[in-house]
Amino acid sequence: MPWNRTDRSCRALCGGVLAVAILAAAPAVRAKELPDRIVISTGEYRPFNSPALPGKGIVPRIVTEAFARVGIQVSWLFLPWNRAYELASRGQVDATAQWGDSEARAALHYYSDPLYQTVTGFFHLKTTPVPDWQDLSELKGLRIGAVRGYTYSKEFYDLINAGVLWVEFVDEPVLNYRKLMAGRLDMVVEELEVGYDMVRMNFPPEEAARVTHAPRPLTVHPVYLLFPRVNPKSVALRDAFNRGLAYIKAAGRFRQIFEEAGFADTLIPDR
Repeated sequence: MPWNRTDRSCRALCGGVLAVAILAAAPAVRAKELPDRIVISTGEYRPFNSPALPGKGIVPRIVTEAFARVGIQVSWLFLPWNRAYELASRGQVDATAQWGDSEARAALHYYSDPLYQTVTGFFHLKTTPVPDWQDLSELKGLRIGAVRGYTYSKEFYDLINAGVLWVEFVDEPVLNYRKLMAGRLDMVVEELEVGYDMVRMNFPPEEAARVTHAPRPLTVHPVYLLFPRVNPKSVALRDAFNRGLAYIKAAGRFRQIFEEAGFADTLIPDR
């Protein structure tokens, strides 16, 4: 990947050999009040989520293994992102993955501990002149593609509503890249790993080589598993998941899954 992301390097996730041994050996115990199987909604988001990937991708693998540590099995429901979120907010599924923080989401859901850190940037063709912007308003006049249901910054939405930024939203992310290749968009807003994977999977190598991204990211933030507030068991499920997540982090399994996929630099450093 062409962007140098040394500022996202991560530190060791476990606190010592003894702690690892104890947590790794912890039995899978499920609280009596919790179900033994749950359903989690999500959307296509390669390389993090996809029914076509081993274990359905990095995030489903992490979440499934964390819940398994506390005796809960997970079934995954892949849907368009807006629909995945809607089912969760209504309590029609037990949780939804993976989402950034927003006031609207926090009002309807409980958040898990952070899953990983996402970096969203602006993709463009190498032949497209893009300003080395310091303020988002400097992108005025450029045609930008975004995706309904994704998380962007408040400033980004404010500038759209003020008529400063021209942004076209689509439901299927790949449509933005087709428009970019055809010269109908100047920039596409996307999480970096996801964007490069999408270009690689959907275009010939010579076409994919035309794409790069601006050096300045739009956002850098953690993402979470969301549990609907309307479900009376959500707090207990969230707490159980967080315990399972702590188990697999201490055992080194969390880091291993990211490293196997080549994305260890998306891990959130220990503070």
